[in-house]
Amino acid sequence: MRRFLALAVVAVILACGVDTVVYAQESKRIEPADIYVRSARIALKDKEYDRVERNLRTCLENYPDNYEAHFLMGAVWADKEQIDSMVYEFDQARLYAGKNLKKIEKDMVSIEEALWEKNFNAGVSYINVADSMEIAAGAAEDMEEGKKKRETVDKALGQSAKNFKNCTLIQPDEFRGWFNLGLVYDRLRQYQQAAEMYKVSEEKFHRITLADSTTDYYDTTLFFTGQGEATELFQEIRKKFRKNSEDLRIRYKGLLTALGGVYFELGEFENTIYVFRRLLGFYEEDLAALEYIGNSFQQLGNNEEALKWIEFVIRKNPDDKDRLYNVSVHWYNAGVEDKKTYEKLLRIKLEGTQDTNLDAEIAKSLEKYQGEFNKSLQFLDAVLKVDAEDAESWRLKAVTLFFLGDIDGAIPVLEKARVLLPEDISLCQILAECWRQKGDVEKVLQLTEECELGK
Repeated sequence: MRRFLALAVVAVILACGVDTVVYAQESKRIEPADIYVRSARIALKDKEYDRVERNLRTCLENYPDNYEAHFLMGAVWADKEQIDSMVYEFDQARLYAGKNLKKIEKDMVSIEEALWEKNFNAGVSYINVADSMEIAAGAAEDMEEGKKKRETVDKALGQSAKNFKNCTLIQPDEFRGWFNLGLVYDRLRQYQQAAEMYKVSEEKFHRITLADSTTDYYDTTLFFTGQGEATELFQEIRKKFRKNSEDLRIRYKGLLTALGGVYFELGEFENTIYVFRRLLGFYEEDLAALEYIGNSFQQLGNNEEALKWIEFVIRKNPDDKDRLYNVSVHWYNAGVEDKKTYEKLLRIKLEGTQDTNLDAEIAKSLEKYQGEFNKSLQFLDAVLKVDAEDAESWRLKAVTLFFLGDIDGAIPVLEKARVLLPEDISLCQILAECWRQKGDVEKVLQLTEECELGK
């Protein structure tokens, strides 16, 4: 209801004027510019919109500093929802109004707020349409039907982006327009644009909520020392922030989570770590932040640091089988890489390289990759304790035991994994190799046949 009343302000303003009392008081002298403005009002009353624009344009061509003509022209553009033109005319009106600004400011703000709300709500509605179509596309039995629905998703998100862009033009200091525009770009996988919108949104949010005590906020490049302790400035920011409402804290958390997630998609892993470490300053045990930091360190090749962060997540959620499995995968991947290093060192030795430290390096490499595989097994056992029929965990456990050379341990695990994943031919091949190493030719032939038949 409030929105429609606010939009009605446009018609009332154009028809009646914002300072009719002033006109009555100053009726002794009518400026030429006023004639055009009054003519525009009369034309509007008669619904002759072309004449309205013609009078205002003529006025502005001859009297470009007439604030009321700019204001009324902006109101016309607002009525037509030509946002760029409205913003320009209102800016000009504010520029030339001087001491008369109070006469028009309230009405301009009313128009701007109404249009902002209309566009914001429309943007959200189009996101909801996209969500519905995305679900329908996933459920579509016909491939062509699913394709059409996905095209509808992109069209709805494109329209949503237009609405939120309008919001950023109408009220550029309102962070929600920028943030939601970032969300839409995120959904469209336009991650660079999304990151830019999130950063602007954070800047606007920061100005609103934290400006009093964080003037050096954006000049601070590190919030954490090597030990992860907050700096004095960061403590000050956090103290100030906690005085704000929980709603603002949740909004800020969502903003940083979105920005960090986009950086991760862009492969900017150092920025991802930086953003999520900032989030941890306000939400010390946010699991998504901890996980993103761990995954980013892994992508940067720092497995040791990655696992430290991810295992912290596990300690907080000992029964979360998905996270347990992810940690086991981290350790498994680390083991695979270090096993390659071990095998490379062995080849160097076989080539007869004279290196007194080579044996020590081989022994160290062997111990390292075996330790990593054993760590993986620990977490896989934790997964299977939660869900004894988790097929992927059985498969990874079987492969890990095989890489460790534990053939007797690998065989029963491989057989269990094959029951759960009967179409995975690689399990059949590994099992055949296990029996080959044990010297059971009959088993090898049987399994080889099964592998070829895809059993």
